[in-house]
Amino acid sequence: MNEEKSAGFQLANLGYDVWFGNNRGNIYSRHNTKINPDSDKKDFFNYSFYTLGQYDVPAQIDNVRKITGYDKISYIGHSQGTSQMYVALAENYGNIQEKLNLFCAFAPIVNLSGTTNSLLKSAAKYEAKLESTAWILKLYEVRSPGTDHAMHTFCWWFGSICNGITSLLKIDGSPYNNNERSKVEEERPLSSASLHQVVHYGQIVASGDYVRYNYNSAQGNIDHYGYDTPPKIPLGNINSHSSEQVPIAMFVGQYDDLAVPADCEKTRDTVANTVHYQVYPDMDHSSFTVGKTMSFFKDAITLVEKYNTGSKTNKSDIAGEYLY
Repeated sequence: MNEEKSAGFQLANLGYDVWFGNNRGNIYSRHNTKINPDSDKKDFFNYSFYTLGQYDVPAQIDNVRKITGYDKISYIGHSQGTSQMYVALAENYGNIQEKLNLFCAFAPIVNLSGTTNSLLKSAAKYEAKLESTAWILKLYEVRSPGTDHAMHTFCWWFGSICNGITSLLKIDGSPYNNNERSKVEEERPLSSASLHQVVHYGQIVASGDYVRYNYNSAQGNIDHYGYDTPPKIPLGNINSHSSEQVPIAMFVGQYDDLAVPADCEKTRDTVANTVHYQVYPDMDHSSFTVGKTMSFFKDAITLVEKYNTGSKTNKSDIAGEYLY
């Protein structure tokens, strides 16, 4: 937004090399060497945040390391950007525990049993029906109902889901956020998402556990996992694969209806080497991007300065998934 309020600018001005990751499916990342996201939607959008942690995050981290030559980098994630990193660390995909010197988790979405968010509550209520209905409509990509006929029909059946998406994206008007910056954020072109992502989060709310995707049939789960129920994502394995543990910092908004403080406490108590945990007053889920105050970022910078091992004149890199 501007140098004073932007996390990326602040880090760059301190001498860090800052990289922003693109998850598959957004408006900047719709290219694939084999699958066309417009004509092969069923195949292209067959992913959830777990897949992003399994493939996308390790690939992004490795690319930054390859280009820069640094062995370890710091990672800052917001919202889904934290979900996928917790997956990557829990499963140690790409030996990622060996490649980070810090993970800052802003509004971390892991445990969701206490969420009051309307989108996730509706997704939990209808999660068994969402995908079967979407398949009938050949809807695999969540887009604006105003521009997509299948999405318009889907919203006729599941109005609460679409209202929840609209509410999540409408960030101006919050008493905790800067209205001018919120309006700028809302004016950017909307990215789409996989329906699997919405369904998967709904399943986590409904089950009360951080679990892999449920294919809603014993045979479907056996085909994918070898078990008739989806396995838990092993958060307890984080920092158990490496002799050097990744420091994890959790930044929680007092009025966040997705990453509610009670759920974040459960994550903190499960994951080893959480070096920073703080609930910040007068902040909701979007405040970490457009809040009236960005003073929390001073704590993040202090942690980066402590754990990032680059020299003062040639600092290590910062990679980030600053995502909703």
